[in-house]
Amino acid sequence: MSSSEGEDEPLPDIDFSDDIGDDISSVASRSEGDSDGSWSEGEWSDEDGDYSDDSSSDSDSSSESEKQLGPVAPIDDNKNPKVKQFFERMQHFFEMRRNVEDRADLMDPSDKFRHLKVKVHSGGIEEELEAEEEDEEKDEKEVEPEIRWKKEYQQKNMDNSTVKNLDELYNVAEQAQKELKRVLELMLDEVNGLDDESIEVPDLKPRDRAYAKAKEEYRHRIPGPPESWLYDIVRASVVCKSFKQVSDVNKWLSKHAHIVSGKNRFAEPSFTGYRDMLYHVLIPVEGELAHICELQIHHKDIKVLAEQSGLPHHYEFFRSCFAGDVYQGDVLQDLAMMNKYGTVDRKLMDVLMDSQDAAQLKMFAELFREKLEEFDSALHLFKRISGIQQGMKDDRSIAETYYSIALVMGAKQDVDGSIKNFNKALSIQENVLGSEHIAVAETNSQIGHMMCKKCNFSKALKKYQKALRIREANSNGLLVVIESLKDIGLAQEKMGDYPAAEESYRKALEIQESFLSDVHPDAAATRHLIGNALCQYGDYTKAMDEHRLALSIRETEVGKNNLMTAESHTDIGIVLTERGDYEVAEWRHRKALKIRETLRGKEHEECAISLKYLGDLLCRKKDWEGAINELTRAKEILNKVYGMDHPLACASYIDLGNAYLYKGDVDHALQEFRRAKGLLETTLGEDHPETMAAYNALGRAYTLQGDSAEALHLLQRAFEVFEENLGKDHPTTAATCQYIADALLVNGNLDESLVQHRTALSIRANILSKDHPDTAVSCARVGDMLGRKGDFVGAAVAHRQSLSITAILCGDRHQECAIARVRLARILAAQGDFDAAIEEMQQAIEIQTAVLGNEHEDTGRSLSVIGSIHSMMDDFDAAQKDQNSAVDILQAKLGKKHPWTVEAKEKLELAETGTKETDIFEPVIQKITGSRPSFEGGSFMSPMSTKKKKSVAPIPPEAPITPRKAAEGKNVPLPDAGLTPPPKRKSKKTKKAAVGEDENDEGTKSKKKKKKKNGEGKKKKKSKKAKDGADDGEGKKKKKKKTKKAGGEEGNDEGTKKSKKKKKKKKPAE
Repeated sequence: MSSSEGEDEPLPDIDFSDDIGDDISSVASRSEGDSDGSWSEGEWSDEDGDYSDDSSSDSDSSSESEKQLGPVAPIDDNKNPKVKQFFERMQHFFEMRRNVEDRADLMDPSDKFRHLKVKVHSGGIEEELEAEEEDEEKDEKEVEPEIRWKKEYQQKNMDNSTVKNLDELYNVAEQAQKELKRVLELMLDEVNGLDDESIEVPDLKPRDRAYAKAKEEYRHRIPGPPESWLYDIVRASVVCKSFKQVSDVNKWLSKHAHIVSGKNRFAEPSFTGYRDMLYHVLIPVEGELAHICELQIHHKDIKVLAEQSGLPHHYEFFRSCFAGDVYQGDVLQDLAMMNKYGTVDRKLMDVLMDSQDAAQLKMFAELFREKLEEFDSALHLFKRISGIQQGMKDDRSIAETYYSIALVMGAKQDVDGSIKNFNKALSIQENVLGSEHIAVAETNSQIGHMMCKKCNFSKALKKYQKALRIREANSNGLLVVIESLKDIGLAQEKMGDYPAAEESYRKALEIQESFLSDVHPDAAATRHLIGNALCQYGDYTKAMDEHRLALSIRETEVGKNNLMTAESHTDIGIVLTERGDYEVAEWRHRKALKIRETLRGKEHEECAISLKYLGDLLCRKKDWEGAINELTRAKEILNKVYGMDHPLACASYIDLGNAYLYKGDVDHALQEFRRAKGLLETTLGEDHPETMAAYNALGRAYTLQGDSAEALHLLQRAFEVFEENLGKDHPTTAATCQYIADALLVNGNLDESLVQHRTALSIRANILSKDHPDTAVSCARVGDMLGRKGDFVGAAVAHRQSLSITAILCGDRHQECAIARVRLARILAAQGDFDAAIEEMQQAIEIQTAVLGNEHEDTGRSLSVIGSIHSMMDDFDAAQKDQNSAVDILQAKLGKKHPWTVEAKEKLELAETGTKETDIFEPVIQKITGSRPSFEGGSFMSPMSTKKKKSVAPIPPEAPITPRKAAEGKNVPLPDAGLTPPPKRKSKKTKKAAVGEDENDEGTKSKKKKKKKNGEGKKKKKSKKAKDGADDGEGKKKKKKKTKKAGGEEGNDEGTKKSKKKKKKKKPAE
């Protein structure tokens, strides 16, 4: 396609007839080149993307096409819904375009409008600088002209300096709009025939659209920033009824306004066929300060027709096809030809593959890749382009083609093929452009993205660092420097080095705030990344601060109903879930879901993000059916959008399987896990970390089934892959150690199980915050193992450490603290310290009664435990009473056959017969089942990682503790017996305070709490006789003092029955 933009020659007539028989050769007729037009210039191997010139150039194009594209498919065989939607839209586009052209011909039969001249006072805003050759070595390298824009025509702020952000731009725009109206009023007075209805001055351009346009169209414009080149924030239209009015307005503007740029689009219509006069006018604001505004002169007939036909929407959709240095007449001819086929099928591909026009093929290939997601067809076209280019000396074009092929292969999940072609492009770029060229940095960055898809984050980090070095050397590359810093941060985050990731993100933020502003949407996006890293690290207070600030910026800058705003609601919901504030977390997630459904539709992939985290939240609330419903919806959406074998779809199977697993439905869980495993092995390979997530999930399910041998086989393999790809010190590696320990426990190997749990604890203590919930999990697991081995002292210390972390994170009135106290009570009872055990159980039951209610299964479970302790104390009356209550609750909630109900009945029989219980430890399978839901099985990529911008923080590998509010208390030091964590790495700079209250608590008002004695070494052990009377009396006092404020307690995350009845349809208090 020739580069003829800006010429005055009319566009060619487009043939809209339905007969395609005579037009099949229209594509090839525009071709230029030395080849003979057959497909057979080269044959591609889809396995590695190599081109080999080993086929005959004289072979029949049709037979050759069959070799390369496979069997001929029926025209209607394409099931891609985006293809159908595209052709429906394109058909309507051409119909409307033809109507506009017909109306224009009737309105201007003598072409008077075409010959109107626009006087531009600036001389144009572009300036072309010819690159200089510094030495003879560069003679052979192509010297490219560098396009720059005149700095004096960048938009200015109130200080008459170049604007840095949208805030500064809009501050001046508000004043400029008033001045523009004044100028238009003068025009009304001096141009005959115009009246008040002729002038339209809409509101300022919406910020979200301005932000998107700056990013998409001006991000590489030099000098920056992109916002400084937005001329259409202040807009106005003059609607004329005749040629004379249009001509008079043009003359008036030439005489009374400073026209920065202008275009007669009656002579050069938009690709939509729309015609008008477009001006960018410099409007004085105050003193020397001026602002460039956009002014359009319309003819009423065309304007009304365009609005009725929906042409503006078509413009937004198709404009990428016409971007760059192309002649839009050629593109229109190509699209018209394509439209006649009605689909992307073998017949269309036969025609395209006969073309010798590389530029034309590139347009179709990009269209297939970006708009239609027809990646196979796009790949064939790009390979055809490469075949055409083999005989040329245009190395830069060859490199661009390899680069495009690599992008398509990446989209097809052929990561190795993508990397191979990126490296080919990189080799040419370094040879032709030099190793420090900005294009080399971009290719290195793309290779880093592919390395991340392989979960080879260390190699990705090196590529990102190389890209950063090149970009930093480019004085005009601040925006891409920011991108590199964020890429580096993401790689570090995936490697488990959260402090280093935070540091990289904050460097990017510092540049953004100085170059743009601290309230720029890009700064909010970086705060989103910082918050995610802090959340995974376990510093929920700081994470909440970042996400709240990001939300505030986004609501102000781009609006409350925006996808970026929805992302911030999701972020806050994740942190709230981790902190145990389920009510407000659910409100946040449903708010995000509503925004996404409104803007994208209920079947869009972004809705699956909200559904995933809603499922996680409902699992933690033990609303298994609700969780399964939401996760099933997410799975269906991802299957529809990406296909059932895409890694993101497979991750949704694992999420759904986890919900089934913790519901106790192991069979359905295994079904989902096996599906994920089989598809991931086929798609990514048996050694990919994504595949190992399915191995982990299956291993946990087999452990719960009691099949420890199969579980260990899968988990050991997963551990090897994770250790090789992610490293020893990684959260996922630690989680796998924990799962292996659970399987070993089921197998009866206590010693090895303890070793694995200590390994998991060591990793977590080394890379996570000291109060991270995963660390509390490991402490509890180690404590359980030590207790089973008879080391009750070490076990009690470990469980107290777990309780201390939980209290700091959740508050001492949280259900998780109750669970931790039950664990501690079991160890104290096994140790023979029954009084202390009873005290812990009474506090646990008190919390559960207040938070969950008297009839909750967890309350019933705790009553059964305290009954067992009474039995060990030979107090069979109390034991019988406790077990009776437990049986009633568990049977009503879980049924007669549930393991907890059966166990309670057995213990009741023992109490009734006066038989003393001797084993207080929880059965192994029940202990593992009682763990909190883990969503580690999800994708290592962000939920929508195939889209460049998506980056939502994954749930940590094992999150059994749901912190909500920090309570006053002291950390109990880890015991020396293998529990003391190794020293922190030097890069771990930020540490969360072990003691203190979270000032950013969501969902409740701060209340003063009474300090309670929790048996953590605060007082010496009293004699048994001294405690006997005290326990009964003290317990009664506590019950009397207790008020019925469970629904308003700060530790209440699910609410009482009473609060549920009074639930209102509004945002919960934060």
